[in-house]
Amino acid sequence: MRPEAPLFASPRAASLADAIQHQGLEEAYAFIRAGQDPNVPLAVQDPDLTGGRVRMVSPLMLAVAVRNENAVLMLLSSGARMDLPQNRLALCLAKELGDEEISGILADTADTAIKCPEHALPQ
Repeated sequence: MRPEAPLFASPRAASLADAIQHQGLEEAYAFIRAGQDPNVPLAVQDPDLTGGRVRMVSPLMLAVAVRNENAVLMLLSSGARMDLPQNRLALCLAKELGDEEISGILADTADTAIKCPEHALPQ
């Protein structure tokens, strides 16, 4: 009777970060289409990713961290730039996580001369 009821549909993402974390590609793209810059860092608070603290993370780094390959592709095609400081370590993070698919995608656009630190995201 009510297809929008929580039993049948997930709640709408409240932010681009929420959409990326919960694999909501269409919702994430809607935020980008509405004018959100794919290079501007987002406030992220997650018990696993940030230890419960609020951290500013680029959409691309967040997509890599949650292993959202589709969001990585969408962000790159929507203007996420690998040469910006907030995105430079995206390939390093993908390698650190052992995600070969995302590493392969990012290797085509990343500066492969960058020396990866021990941890791509601060601990």
